[in-house]
Amino acid sequence: MLDDLGRLVGIVSRADLLRVHLRSDAEIREDVVQEVLRRVLAVRDGLVTVEVRHGDVTLAGRLDRRSAVDLAGRLAGQVSGVVRVTNAIAYDADDTISDPRQVMPVA
Repeated sequence: MLDDLGRLVGIVSRADLLRVHLRSDAEIREDVVQEVLRRVLAVRDGLVTVEVRHGDVTLAGRLDRRSAVDLAGRLAGQVSGVVRVTNAIAYDADDTISDPRQVMPVA
């Protein structure tokens, strides 16, 4: 930044400019839990844990269907402020395949 006389009086970094758009990890976590898990997917408390660090979201736990696991990861990635999602949620049944004899639970 320059003053009226053209002298350097400060430096504005990229982080300074983006800070106004960043959300706290607590705000991001709250949106993932409330909007994605509870409201959209109707996941009961305690089935999935959500950890957020510097915008990186980690989902862990277990759900009944693979499609719900995949959707949870995709929707969490769309929450404002999320940088990356690590989806470590396990599932009981793979409902994304057409032959029910091929369903293998994931440990």
